[in-house]
Amino acid sequence: MAKTIEDLAKRIGVSYTTISRAINRPHLVREETRRKIREAMEHYGIFPNTSARGLKLGQPKTVGLMVARSSNFFYLEMVNTFQMEAYRRGYLLVLHTYDAAKPAKDTPFGSHIPLNGIIVQVMEHEAPLLSALASQHVPLVSVSNIPRDDIPLVASDDAYNMKQLASVMKSRITESDNIAFFSIAPQNFSVEERIRGFSAVLNRDAASSIRNFDSYDEMNSELEHLIQTRTLPRVIMAMNDYTAVKIILTLTRQGIRVPEDVIVSGYDNVSLVREMGMSFPTVDPLLSIQARTTFDILEAINSSKPLSVKKHLVKGEVIA
Repeated sequence: MAKTIEDLAKRIGVSYTTISRAINRPHLVREETRRKIREAMEHYGIFPNTSARGLKLGQPKTVGLMVARSSNFFYLEMVNTFQMEAYRRGYLLVLHTYDAAKPAKDTPFGSHIPLNGIIVQVMEHEAPLLSALASQHVPLVSVSNIPRDDIPLVASDDAYNMKQLASVMKSRITESDNIAFFSIAPQNFSVEERIRGFSAVLNRDAASSIRNFDSYDEMNSELEHLIQTRTLPRVIMAMNDYTAVKIILTLTRQGIRVPEDVIVSGYDNVSLVREMGMSFPTVDPLLSIQARTTFDILEAINSSKPLSVKKHLVKGEVIA
C-alpha cells in the first residue's frame, strides 16, 4: 500500500516532481495525468477528505513557511515535502523566501495573514529573526539546526548522519588513501555538525582534510589544481548533493572517472539528482518524517498540549 508521495509515484508510474506540479501548478500537468494522480490519492488515502472539505468551505487552516532562496535544489524538495504534508492535513501553506545573503529587516508574515503556525528555516545570521517571529504569538517551529531552548526544533541529526556515511566511505578505501570534506562558505551550524561527524571517523588529523571554499569557482579551481598535481583525494565527501554534482561535473570534464578514480558522496538524497541520471552515496534526511513531526508539534501547541520534547533530531538513512 502506498503510504507516502514517493510510494504513490512508484505505484502509478509518475515522478515525485509530477505529483508536486499536479498539486501546486496543475496547469503544467495534463488533465489525464492529474485525474490519475487525484484518483490514486483518494484510493490510498494520501490526502484525507477533510482537506478538500476545508478548502471547499473557504476556511482552511493556514501555516507560513519561511526558507532561504537558493539555487540548491534541496530547498525545492523541502518546500514540496512540507507543502504536501500541509495539504494532507488540510492546511494552506503561505511560502516566503528570502535572500540568505541579506539579513531580513522585519518579519515576513504580518497581522493581515491569520496563521495557525509558522515554520522557519533560517541561517545563523538570521537567528534574531526567530525571536521576532516568536513575538507574534503564533505557534513557531524551527527547521534550522540552530540550537534554541525557547523554540521547538525539528532537523536532521547531521553529526550522526554524516558519521554513518563517513564510516561507509572509509570502509571502501585503504588506510593510505586520502579522504576530504568539501563545503562552500558560509559554514552554518548544520555544516559544522556534518564536519564533526566526518571528523569522528578519521584516524588521522581531520583538519587538513576539510576544505571550505568561498565559492564554487574557487572549488573548481582547486579541483583542477589537484588533478594537475596528481593529488586528488580518493574520496571527496561534499556538504550536500548540490555540491557533489558540481564536483562530479568538474572531475568528468577533466577526464576523471567517478567513482573509479574518485568516489564522491553527497548529503540530502535529492530526487532531482536521480532524475538527472546521477547516482552517488548520500544521506536521505527523511524530510517526510521531519514534515510530519513539525505539523504534529504545531497542532499540539494549538491544542494547548504540553510538549514533552522540544528538540527533535531525525536520524536519516545512508544511501550507498
